[in-house]
Amino acid sequence: MKIKFDVTQFLLQNGFQTPTGISRVELAYVKHLLEQKDYDVSFVTSYPPFLNRIDRSKIEDYVHATELCWGTEGDAKQNVAQRRRTALSAIRNATRNGILLKERLSQISSGSTEIYLSVSGWRLPTPWVASWLLKRPETKPVFLLHDIIPLSHPEYVRKKSRQKYKVYLERILRSGALILANSEDTKQELLKHCVSKGILAPQIETLPLGVSPSVRNRPVSPEPTAPYFMVIGTVEPRKNHHLLIEAWKRMLKEAEGKQVPKLFIVGKLGWSGSKILNALAQEDLLQDHVVHITGASDETIALMLQRATGVLFPSFVEGYGLPLVEALGKQVPVICSDLAVFRELGGEYPRYVSPDDIEGWISAIQDLTNQSPSDRMAEIERLEGFSAYQWKDHFAQLDRLLRALPDKASI
Repeated sequence: MKIKFDVTQFLLQNGFQTPTGISRVELAYVKHLLEQKDYDVSFVTSYPPFLNRIDRSKIEDYVHATELCWGTEGDAKQNVAQRRRTALSAIRNATRNGILLKERLSQISSGSTEIYLSVSGWRLPTPWVASWLLKRPETKPVFLLHDIIPLSHPEYVRKKSRQKYKVYLERILRSGALILANSEDTKQELLKHCVSKGILAPQIETLPLGVSPSVRNRPVSPEPTAPYFMVIGTVEPRKNHHLLIEAWKRMLKEAEGKQVPKLFIVGKLGWSGSKILNALAQEDLLQDHVVHITGASDETIALMLQRATGVLFPSFVEGYGLPLVEALGKQVPVICSDLAVFRELGGEYPRYVSPDDIEGWISAIQDLTNQSPSDRMAEIERLEGFSAYQWKDHFAQLDRLLRALPDKASI
């Protein structure tokens, strides 16, 4: 099986030191495809009028530097970030100097069947790639869809991004041989969109994202000495940080000498994220209790999770929830919004509260904070029953789906 995996956005997005959820998915795919012996894999960047095939060794260098960058912080992070920039520069120089194998579209053989695979979200395919795919019946385009939030909840997305997403969705629905939805919820939302617009959808399959295997290493004592909660993800309005800020204000005002846990907001700033942090900075009462952390290494976050009283996900809408799955997989109690996708991923294990019910959130947070050691141990033991979908499961299912694809020309 021939696969062209588009890494254009992977290389551009990972200029940042803090990864997004999508960039983590891209990294998992690149690592998986690098290991494959059964596929004829090409890693390509799509810059008109070429698909630039990148040497595997350059991709391996970049992947290694990326993992180091995500796994370290401080001066070490700056050093490995420079290594990653050097690796990316080598790729760009190779492109400019003609070292890479450039395939003019008019020169690519039309007789060989291949798969064009993109998991980068709405930035790919570019217009010219989409046009090219429509002209190549022997190429089977496969896209991983992360959500349709810009259409279902446009209030949480920049106006410019909404329009770009609309165009992107039209492209993959027109050209795609297979769309992989990261959850059943995403699939159903996409199908509803197609019905409402009278669009004949291509094949759509649910393919849950995976997590890497992790050791379940909770602290020896089931009761943390200083309780704290975490909220993990990009700081933006749809994540509903404002609810947590208001909840902590109320808990502190009504504490009457009782201990109030800390809250760590872990994530980089997204759209309108600065407004959220500005609102936090104006509350003197919260200065010692609510802390924003950005640029933390994966190792630091893992250690924080291990000692956390719980992890909070009060989002208004989500396409998935990798941090939620990872927290449950580490036996960390989770309180989350009562969303269909969270119930799909977490089942009976999280505590579900409406994203508008601040009293319910305060009650759930205080309940976890005030647990006795025996109740805490029982909570951790209960979470042992949670089974996270692993990347190996994801890629095994992906392999079956790709091999079962009919020829695009016959669809």
